[in-house]
Parts: sequence; structure tokens; C-alpha cells
Amino acid sequence: MLSIVASFAGIRFLTLSMVCVIQVRVGKLYCGSNYALTSVASLCGIVLLSLLLYAPSMVFALFDIFDIEKLGENMTNE
Repeated sequence: MLSIVASFAGIRFLTLSMVCVIQVRVGKLYCGSNYALTSVASLCGIVLLSLLLYAPSMVFALFDIFDIEKLGENMTNE
């Protein structure tokens, strides 16, 4: 579970650092640069879409690994 949380935190920090790079290369967001705003909005949209695909697969894998019924059967067989 901790690896999933750390993965989401890493994705968030990487996205924020990429936003900073966009601001350095294209222009500051608070200055009203249309190119920077478009770039950051596109980046955030792509990251959000990828997280919406990534999160369910990680939750499914977590529940598949820690299946309570399988663990109970293993305990009673030993």
C-alpha cells in the first residue's frame, strides 16, 4: 500500500517540476502567457488521464495479492 501512495506522490512531484520547467521555457503562468497555460493544462490533463488508468489497476493488483480468502485457506492447510 505504501508503494502505491509513494508512486502517486512521485507522479505529483514530477508533474509539478515539469510545470516549473514549462514556466522557465515558455513563460510564467501568473503573467498570463497563453502558451504556458495551454502547455500546463495539456500536461495536467494527460497526467490525470494516466492516473485514472493507473489507479484502478494498482488497486486491483493490491486486492489480488492480499486476497483474504486465499490467505485463510493457506493458514488452515498448514
